[in-house]
Amino acid sequence: RVVLKAYATWCGSCTKIAPAFDKLADEAAAASPDPAKREKKRIFGTFDIDAAPALKAQYGVTTVPHFVVVDGGDVTSVRASYVGSSAVEVAALVASQLWNS
Repeated sequence: RVVLKAYATWCGSCTKIAPAFDKLADEAAAASPDPAKREKKRIFGTFDIDAAPALKAQYGVTTVPHFVVVDGGDVTSVRASYVGSSAVEVAALVASQLWNS
């Protein structure tokens, strides 16, 4: 699975949730102490919607932060741009999509 975080440099909420997203990425990378056996299905990435308008359009991003989970060609969009969203809530939302199934 690939998890992409769409963000914008001017987005305060994007900055607010960045550490939680980074922590999830670090946890996925450290899933196994043996690098040869690490879970390769969980890849994290980010893109700036202003610098990558084609990705913004491809994934239907209309607000940020916005998460996209791609699993075997299936795409699930996870909007996390509600007012008052906490980093913990966003991390839980993304994790629920990433680790379900």
